[in-house]
Amino acid sequence: MKPPTPAPQSISNAQMLLDLYESGVTNFHALSLRNFDLSGADLIGADFSHANLSGTNFSFAYLNRANFRSCNLTFAQFNGATLNQANLSQANLRDASLHGASLQGAVLFGADLGLADLSDANLIDGDLRAVNLCNANLTGACMRGANLREETLADSAMLQGATLDDVDLKGANLKGANLDRVSLKRANLAHANLRGASLRGANLANANLQNAVLSDVDASGINFAQANLRNAKLERATLNKANCDKANLSAAVMTEAVLKSASFREADLSAANLNRADLSRTCFQSAVLADCLLIKAYLARANLSYANLSHANLLGSELSGAVMVKVIFSETILADGRISAF
Repeated sequence: MKPPTPAPQSISNAQMLLDLYESGVTNFHALSLRNFDLSGADLIGADFSHANLSGTNFSFAYLNRANFRSCNLTFAQFNGATLNQANLSQANLRDASLHGASLQGAVLFGADLGLADLSDANLIDGDLRAVNLCNANLTGACMRGANLREETLADSAMLQGATLDDVDLKGANLKGANLDRVSLKRANLAHANLRGASLRGANLANANLQNAVLSDVDASGINFAQANLRNAKLERATLNKANCDKANLSAAVMTEAVLKSASFREADLSAANLNRADLSRTCFQSAVLADCLLIKAYLARANLSYANLSHANLLGSELSGAVMVKVIFSETILADGRISAF
């Protein structure tokens, strides 16, 4: 069998590259292919590793299993492209546009996607360890099963300031990730692992975090308004000044959490576990705390006005200075161990 013709040392235009690929050449390693128009091209399995592809247009191209390792892809366009199982590790994709691209199972380890547009992209099962997504736009992207966190801190993804509204991160591994100031409004994070993550100032309004793991997170100033945190694990979480108004935290585990000056107005905390939590100056106005465990909770100066504490357990809790106007007590175990009649 005749071996494939090797690629020349330089390629002057897109048509020359396509003709070479049709002839069997797939190795375009380290070439300069800046600003080429390869939109709609079939380049499955091509090797562009270490190439300069800045500004190149790959929109709607077929690039499954293509190798873009360590490429310069700044300002490149991959809108609607198919990059399933492609290798984009260590690639520079700053300011690149990947709107609607399919990157299912793609390897983006260590890639720089700062300011990139990944809106509506498919990143299911993608390897996003050590990726830089700072200030990137991932609105509507699907990231189910994506791995954004390795066992070492150096391999954790950088997502500060990214826009991930409506993103699907169900079951994603975000353990220890830096999500400060990230916008995750209406995102699906059900069953996601966020243990030890930093979420300071993040916006997760209306997000779905049912059964998510948020143990040991630092989420001071977070917006959880109307979020679904049913059965979520928040042990030892720091949520100082968090907005949890109208959130669903039923059956959530929040033992030893720090929730100073947080707001839970009209929130559902029924059957939640807040044992030994710091709830000082926290607002529970009109919240549902029925069947809630508040054993040895610190509720000094908390606002419990109009809250429902039916069947709650406040044994040993600290309530000095708490506002308790029209609180509903029904078979509630009070701080001193007495059980309220009604």
